[in-house]
Amino acid sequence: MLKKYKETVCKCNICIKMCKTRPCWGTPEEVKKIIEAGFANKLMLDYWVSSPNIYIVSPAITGYEKTDAPYRPIGQCAFLNKKNLCELHNLNLKPSEGRMSGCENNNDEYRSLHHDVAMTWDNDEGKEVILLWKKEVNYERMSDDEDDEDDEDFSLKLDFFI
Repeated sequence: MLKKYKETVCKCNICIKMCKTRPCWGTPEEVKKIIEAGFANKLMLDYWVSSPNIYIVSPAITGYEKTDAPYRPIGQCAFLNKKNLCELHNLNLKPSEGRMSGCENNNDEYRSLHHDVAMTWDNDEGKEVILLWKKEVNYERMSDDEDDEDDEDFSLKLDFFI
């Protein structure tokens, strides 16, 4: 599904702004490697709004490490360092979305990249990686009642991103 996208490497202000605006998503295989490399504490639980929602472990927004993504998932990636470089890039751990989106690939063909990465989580492998991450960070989910309200609120407020 992701083979149709080409990788790009750029450090321009447009690309850095993406990292300062929202962390990129990776596939379950990629996120598992990030966890195994010892970075589980810099990840968060996000989700793609659908019915039912598809849960995704992704690089965290600073301040949301080891927890749920905020209802409005906008903020700097926890892996963006003081020099505005991705800590995962030189370790060959940078998630797909970060490797495949950017100023060079900002066209209609790449508009579905976020969706396509999300769909890689809608399977047993994705669920296993989520469980692995939860165990690594001692994740505790909020109560079901709170979660249902947050999912609905999140869905309504996320509509403008989709």
